[in-house]
Amino acid sequence: MESLIPPLLAVVLCFITKRVLISLLAGILSGIVIYSSLDPTKLAESFYNLLLGYNETTNDFYGIIVDRDKLLIIFFTLALGGISGVLSASRGMHEFITLIGRRSKGRISGQIICWFAGLIVFFDDYANSLIVGNSLKRFTDKAGISRLKLAYIVDSTAAPIATLAIISTWVGYKIGILNDSLQAVGSNISGFELFLMTIPYSFYSIYALIFILVIAILNRDFGPMYKYEIDQLKIKNSETNNVEINKKCVLIFLPIIITLLSTLVGLYIDGHINNNNETQLWKIISAADTFKIFAYAGGAGLLLTVFMNWALKYDNMRVTAAFAVRGIIVLLPAVSILIAAWGIQKVCELVGTTEFIKTYATESVPVIFLPTIMFILSAVTSFTIGTSWGTMAICTPLAISTAWGLTPDESLRIATVGAVLSGSIFGDHCSPISDTTILSSMACDVAVMDHTKTQILYGIVCAVCAILFGHLLTSFGISPYICYLIGIPFLIATVRVIGKKVELK
Repeated sequence: MESLIPPLLAVVLCFITKRVLISLLAGILSGIVIYSSLDPTKLAESFYNLLLGYNETTNDFYGIIVDRDKLLIIFFTLALGGISGVLSASRGMHEFITLIGRRSKGRISGQIICWFAGLIVFFDDYANSLIVGNSLKRFTDKAGISRLKLAYIVDSTAAPIATLAIISTWVGYKIGILNDSLQAVGSNISGFELFLMTIPYSFYSIYALIFILVIAILNRDFGPMYKYEIDQLKIKNSETNNVEINKKCVLIFLPIIITLLSTLVGLYIDGHINNNNETQLWKIISAADTFKIFAYAGGAGLLLTVFMNWALKYDNMRVTAAFAVRGIIVLLPAVSILIAAWGIQKVCELVGTTEFIKTYATESVPVIFLPTIMFILSAVTSFTIGTSWGTMAICTPLAISTAWGLTPDESLRIATVGAVLSGSIFGDHCSPISDTTILSSMACDVAVMDHTKTQILYGIVCAVCAILFGHLLTSFGISPYICYLIGIPFLIATVRVIGKKVELK
């Protein structure tokens, strides 16, 4: 039973203190104390092996701050942070989003354009909130769309699209957590491979993105949002933005496109070299050294982004480099949480948490409802502590240990992990203390609690849809693609039944 103390202590402290890093470190310390039985020599040796461990048999470092794969993940994450920092501050990106906004002809097209702009800035949720919110708020005023609706659209495209994209500041973090958790249960699936498999099971994220389109096309709203939309129609702003737009701003996306393509090509080439007898694309990519390719692509993308911003004469090299450094610094707290998450996973291996769960979870957890249970647990945790990244660090190892211990059904295992990633987004999306909630509010010039109360009902509808027409159905073996064919009509029907047409009478 004492093997459960490290993860449970981390979770409880997260709820109490709202400080993820401190909570994870406390869990690590408790695990090492349990493992060493307070023997000073064993205690010091455990700390050393955790941080700087070296396996003489395989000639590999396995300590969490010297492991090759982990260092490559950190480098890739920080490189994407640098790219995000440059693009967030670049006039080119703001000009591009403004150029899109000028094509708005009314409420429906205005909301769709805001949604599309959110999809374009897929590489980082912070960048999404700040760029799209700041660039389009004057145009939404003109189109009769309230700032609170803009904040909802920005917030609902920020984390959901960043968590689905294969090139984003989230990818390295998620792969790092998945990889260590999979190693702990002896799985031969790579973290990147599992991440790709979970994308169709990220029901909340996908339904949230679709729901924006449903609301926009039907031109209906409900709850507090309806009142704000009607009020905005009454004070519709005819102000135009006379910012001069240079059409060369579209070139600012060239580094992102090249980074994405070089990653895909690199994965294929490296996978083919490692397994030249394989012909299936999926297996070729799975055979690639994912961390190495991501690191190369991230580094090249960062250099190219800095160069393009300078070459297009948006900023000089010194200012552009400063933007990149600022973007890297912003991600340092997240990287610290990632390292701590690796640490608690290692500690759980030492004290036998995984084995305990495998042995006793079968007696208490109904396997068929495991994805739904993990979705709700992740959502509550994320809502309470205000961070999807922290929730993933806590709940992903638990989900993988439980799923791999309870069932040999691969689809149910994947669905369970997808439920954690999906639930983490929902809780974070609706929490008033979430960083993206606050950033979206700031970028759109609205009060945080007004933004929270107007979007929470929309989030709940998507969450209910994700449970009923996602996690529950896939538990019974139904394809996630069939789930979407049922879930999307549910969203449309819900808006038609409870939503009101946004128009002046």
